[in-house]
This record gives sequence, structure tokens and C-alpha cells, in this order.
Amino acid sequence: MNFLISGVGGATPLSIAKRIRSLYPESIIIGTDLHKNALGFHFNNLVDYKYIVPSSKSEDYWKVTHQLIKNHNIDYAFIQSENEVIEWAHYY
Repeated sequence: MNFLISGVGGATPLSIAKRIRSLYPESIIIGTDLHKNALGFHFNNLVDYKYIVPSSKSEDYWKVTHQLIKNHNIDYAFIQSENEVIEWAHYY
């Protein structure tokens, strides 16, 4: 299974990633955040791929997000930042 977890600098996304890793050790976890120093980018073996992405208010947000979903064959997305949750709610 391939998981996308946004906002990996926050406590909740970190907890989600840790739990997924413990339950599904063979899964692929893609972590995204706005900031290059997001905490989740610096834990060993927590996320397999790390991406700095544009803000959900940016014109490029959906272009980048769709490309990540396509390139990594994402099965499940855990969208965590409030602005992203709102953007996804409007999109879907």
C-alpha cells in the first residue's frame, strides 16, 4: 500500500506515519510539507519519499498533488493541515 501524508511537520501526521509504519512495514509512505525543515523529513525510516509542496492556496497545489498521487500510485491520503483539508473538501 502507498500512503500520502501531508503536513509531516506536525504531531498528528507524525503519529499517523509511525502507526502506518508499525502496522504495514512494507508500505510506502510519501510525506509532504511546506517547509524543508519539517520534523517528519528528519526521522530515519519514517517516510520513504519527502516532498516540499506549494501551499494549498497556490495555483500549483493540485498540479503537484495530482502528480505525486499518479507517480506513487497512492492508495490512501491522510490530509492533515487545516487549509489542505478545506481545499480537498472543495475539490471533492
